[in-house]
Parts: sequence; structure tokens; C-alpha cells
Amino acid sequence: MNPTEEITAGVEYLDACIRNLNTEAAEREFTADEQTAFDEGLAERARLVALLERHNRVASLSAVPAAVESGHGAITAPNVIVRSDPFDLSTLRYDAPATEIRDRALSAIETVKGINDDNRGQAETVLRGVDTRDGRVSRYLLATGSDHYRSAFAKKLDSGEGAHLTPEEAHAVELVRAASLTDNAGGYAVPFTLDPTIIDTGAHSVNPFRQICSIKQTVTDSWNGVSSAGVSFAWAAEAAEAADGAPTLGQPTIPVHKAHVWVPFSVEIGGDWANMNNDVANMIATARDDGEGAAFAVGSGSGQPTGVTKALDGTSYEIAPTTAETFALADVYKVETALRARSRSRASWVANKAWYNAIRQFDTNGGAGMWERVGAGQPSQLLGYNAYECSDMDGVLPNAAATADNFGMVLGDFASYAIVDRIGLSIELVPHVMGSNQRPTGQRGFYAWFRTGGNVLDAAAFAMLSIPTAA
Repeated sequence: MNPTEEITAGVEYLDACIRNLNTEAAEREFTADEQTAFDEGLAERARLVALLERHNRVASLSAVPAAVESGHGAITAPNVIVRSDPFDLSTLRYDAPATEIRDRALSAIETVKGINDDNRGQAETVLRGVDTRDGRVSRYLLATGSDHYRSAFAKKLDSGEGAHLTPEEAHAVELVRAASLTDNAGGYAVPFTLDPTIIDTGAHSVNPFRQICSIKQTVTDSWNGVSSAGVSFAWAAEAAEAADGAPTLGQPTIPVHKAHVWVPFSVEIGGDWANMNNDVANMIATARDDGEGAAFAVGSGSGQPTGVTKALDGTSYEIAPTTAETFALADVYKVETALRARSRSRASWVANKAWYNAIRQFDTNGGAGMWERVGAGQPSQLLGYNAYECSDMDGVLPNAAATADNFGMVLGDFASYAIVDRIGLSIELVPHVMGSNQRPTGQRGFYAWFRTGGNVLDAAAFAMLSIPTAA
């Protein structure tokens, strides 16, 4: 049996297996194992079909005289180097181990166009730290990073389901459907070079959290970590039996929550919009940055991340003012004193600009040396700690005539606040937006969604100034 016959037999075998799975399921939904087998079967069938097409194209060359060597004399091989395409999944064995797939993905990150060295390093960090035993993240990066998929994605944004795809682009989309980590049913996974769950594209001008917090990735609906207060230390006499210093381990769990972005635009703009691919990705990243800034600061934890102020509210790390209902210079020092010593070396301030401006006015003579302007793109420092602005923290100073909590400032080691991103962002084109009378408005829209969570891992790493007032 020649290679073409073997591949054809493989396709026929997979067709039979896929039909059997569908017949056995009948009217019910697939089980998790059946769904995995179904998806993997489709992906392998697509690979074999592409391989069969390649063999057929090579075989057709023999019918073209210019493609056949005459046979007289020695044939000299051209002096060229043939480089394999890491995104060509047709050259990847069906039973390839995860290590081989991961090596291929790492090679792809090095060669992909359109990202800088920092982006490459970030993508590699995600891949090495999050990839599953079966190489799901590696397959996702390979599937969404190819030139064929990126061109197909751009066409889909422009024309939706009516987009005319080349055979290579259609095949790339099919591979992403099989390998995707996104929760889509009609949407399209964003190429990993534009995906903010893999490459952080936000400017973070007033949302500092992704600069100073721990960033985790997951491919499930939650992240599970391990926490410990550390091992116990004890002095001992000579030849004395060692004391049990085993730590008490905890397992913090941070769920991820769905967030979505809706970007409407007129049909006229759609027809004239150049560079739509990157522009839409930038708009989504900006909206995400704004929304996350609020959630990581004051989020309720119900259907959204738990904000740092919510996590510290009601704990012993909520610091009362020196004088009730009043913000004074002494409170700044009181918060620093309250922060445990081992967290101070990595601590930062986070507060609304209004509170920083009030502090500047405390030091009217410049003798306290509270502020240091670092410049050159670095944050100012307050009492020697970097001071980051967060516009979503309380922006109104305490008013004794109003009833409010007034969570003014947080000082802490923000590596003890974890941001968890579920890898994969999906986007789809809604071809017609309807008005109140269910008639087209002449608009289209992009609908994108992703999942993110956040919470404090160690409350003792923070101190929060709280100045409650009651009218």
C-alpha cells in the first residue's frame, strides 16, 4: 500500500469512528470523553486530508514536462536551506508527545511576526507555566498563530460567515475549532499575537494592578494555589530531637468570571476601515484595562473579581484613622507602621489621585521629605514606596456630613494579589444590529468575551486606611 492509499484508509477509518460516536450518542449530549474523542478525530482527519492534498499535488507534477528531470548527467542539488514551518500541523504526528508539541510552539513564538521581544518572552512564560499534560496551550498557540489563520480571522471580522476563505485558511479555522481553549460556538479565537490573555497589551496608565500583582493563567474555570505561613523555627539543645516544624498548607481558589465587550460601528465605517484587525484588538484591550481596574480595586467578588479593598474590608488589616472621620498626616505613617516588616521591602501604595494631592498639601514646608519624584517613567514615591494611581479607588476625601466607608489608601506587597486569566479570547461579528422595531440600523458590531478572576492570597501582606464617616 503506497502512502496515498494509507492516508485515504486513515481518513475512512476516522470517518467511521466519528459516525459511530454520533450514532451511539443519538439524541443526548456527548460525554466529556466522547467530546474529546470527537474533537481529536476531526482535527486528525483535517490533518490527514491536508497531507493527502499535498501528496496529490506532488503527484500531479509528474504530468508537467518542465517538472521532470531528463535523466542525462548528474543532478546537482540546489544550494538552499529548507526551513520547516512550525505552524504546519500536518507535519505533526497524531500521537506526538506533549514535549514535541511544546517545542514546536516555542519555535513558533520565536518566528511569528508582529510581536516584540517582550511579547515573545511573555508568550513563552505563559506556555511554560500553563501548558497541560496533553499540550493544549501549545496546540492553541500553533493553531492561532499561523499566517493562514490570521488572514482568515481578518476576513471573518470584515465579512462574517460570508467571508470567502482559501482552502488553507478554511483548514486553519477548522484546526482552531478543534484545538481552541475559548468558549465559542460561532465566534473566532483571537490570534495569540493579539490575545490579551496571553500577551498583555494594556497601557495601564491608571490601572496599575497588572504591573504590580501576580499574574496567573489557567485553562479551566478556576485557579488553585498553595499557601503557607511558613515552617516553624525553634532552638534546640545538643542531640535533642527536632521539633515538628511542618507548615500548615492552604489551597486558595480563585474563580474566573466572564467579561465581554461590545463594539458597534456603522456599515459605512466598516467599508472604509483599514487595519481593522489591530484596531479592534486595541479597543478591546483598552476596555478590558478600564473594567479590570475597577474590579481589582473594589470588585464585589460576585460575578466579578474580588477587589483588594473588598478582600481587606472587615479584617484586622483595615487601619482606622488617628482621629475619627478625619484624614491627617499621621494616618500615612500609621498605615506604614501597621504593615508587617517582611512585606515592606516589596510594598507599593495604591490610591486615588485625590488622596495623593491631599498628602502633598500636608507637607507645606517641604521638611517632611514624604514625596520623591523619580521621573523617567517611574512612579513617584511616598515614604520611599512606589505610589501608583488608581482612579477606581475612593476619589472623595472623608466628609463627616456623609455616611461612607472611605477606603482611602492601600500599602502592601501586591504580589500577594493574584490576577487569574483563563487563556483564550473569542470575538465574532454581529452582521446586523436591530433597532427597537426589529429593523436594521445600518450598524454591525464586534462581540468579544474572555474570563478573568482576582483575589488577595495573603491579607497580612497589606494595610488599608479606612476612614468611615456617619452623617
